[in-house]
Amino acid sequence: MFWTLAIVVTLATHDGIARAPAYVRAAGVPLGLAALALVVEQFARDQIASTLLAAVAVLTIAAVQIAHALGAAVLVPIALGCGLGAVLLVRRRSAAAATRQLAIALTIALIAGELTAEYVSYPMRRVGPIPASAIMAVFRLAAGSLTVAAAYAAASSARLAARLFAGAIDTVSAVAALCIQLAFFYVDALSNPIWRCVHVAALLAVAVAVARWLSRGPQIAIRLYSLTVVGVLGLAALQFAYFYRDYFGR
Repeated sequence: MFWTLAIVVTLATHDGIARAPAYVRAAGVPLGLAALALVVEQFARDQIASTLLAAVAVLTIAAVQIAHALGAAVLVPIALGCGLGAVLLVRRRSAAAATRQLAIALTIALIAGELTAEYVSYPMRRVGPIPASAIMAVFRLAAGSLTVAAAYAAASSARLAARLFAGAIDTVSAVAALCIQLAFFYVDALSNPIWRCVHVAALLAVAVAVARWLSRGPQIAIRLYSLTVVGVLGLAALQFAYFYRDYFGR
């Protein structure tokens, strides 16, 4: 509720402010991490065939690109909300493990598809009878698939990271959450499409790793508190840094 209110306030007061969309994105990061924690809480890659997960992810990303190409991009957030609802539904019921993993794959693929559709582009030209929009959709499909693969790699290696940073995992995860907020704030800073793709893939991968940290063990309330504090400090630092730079730069 706190971060929903923060996003609403940011949206309502951003007119005429430079970098306004970036502030809105930064305000939404903590809420997104908390929602992603619910998605990956029951992640178990070895309980379902990887080929099936890959097929679901690719088809979902392709559907997102088609929706954007047809001017129906508003359907993607609706589908994402339905995917999150499906994850919560199978989480509370005794659903099969395969059903849980499919719901998780669907939701992560929707997030990856939306990120690549919004922030990854490339100057394409028509190749013979193939329109440039179709080539762009294929490029974004490849970028989305890379992003999903990076997210699953991060989720699978969460236990290894927990062992490597055994005594400092909470501190490392809090710093990683701040890095995600900064990375999402500057997600449109790179003009090179390849580096932009890498930026988006790394952003979602680290976000999934932080979400795994949030969902581990019984101390989720303490971790959410830490996430809120880091999010507030990160947003305030961005706001005041640019304010003072603009103020003293006049």
